[in-house]
Amino acid sequence: MVKTCSACGGPVEPTVVSGIVSLKRRRSAMASGRVSAIRSETCVDCGRTELYADKPERLFSDLHRERKKG
Repeated sequence: MVKTCSACGGPVEPTVVSGIVSLKRRRSAMASGRVSAIRSETCVDCGRTELYADKPERLFSDLHRERKKG
């Protein structure tokens, strides 16, 4: 299955972005310490790049637990 761009419908390819994403709660001045590597995909036609947490469960483990209880 070929992925397509959400903006223009063009083909999307995996790309490399260096960095990590860290969860920061609204009331805290500091990041939570929960981190995940990021992956990216870029449209060949328009250049739109979307970033995704590789392991979102690391960032939102408390929310995942709450959903399972409810």
